Amino acid sequence: MLEKIYIVGYEGNGLSTSGWLWFRGKQDALDHYNELKTDLEPQGAIVYKGELDVVNTENELINSEVEKFLEENDWENAFKTETK
Repeated sequence: MLEKIYIVGYEGNGLSTSGWLWFRGKQDALDHYNELKTDLEPQGAIVYKGELDVVNTENELINSEVEKFLEENDWENAFKTETK
């Protein structure tokens, strides 16, 4: 059974870190996305959001699927349509 999760992350132009979180709730993801855009985008970060269908419901397995997805797609363009 597929479960939709929502991914929000950032990659830094001039920031020393980058990262991502996933959410089961779309509104929670949107709230976090808006916070990152407000806090990090002025510092030159690229902030992205997107959706991913995952098979597993265990958190560790979902983390693995997200990591694999982001490794196979560069972060900046993985969610190109959602970041506009």
